[in-house]
Amino acid sequence: FVVRWVMTSCLYFNKQIQRCQANREQKVWDKFVMDTLYGKTIGFVGYGHIAQTSAKLAKAFGMRVLALRKNDNKETPFADMVFK
Repeated sequence: FVVRWVMTSCLYFNKQIQRCQANREQKVWDKFVMDTLYGKTIGFVGYGHIAQTSAKLAKAFGMRVLALRKNDNKETPFADMVFK
């Protein structure tokens, strides 16, 4: 459930959903360009199961993944860069 929330939040803020909802309520249809997640960077503090699964989904959107991990000797799938 948390993994879906992470990606939903990314899409919510990136696609300016709050702006779209306000426009709908005010019956104002201003034109703007919706950005994509492709090429954006997402970072995780701690790189456990939830972060790794979120990173997998982020990679599917074409995002760059940064991870901060206490133990650098563990496997870090889907992370482009890992910091210690």
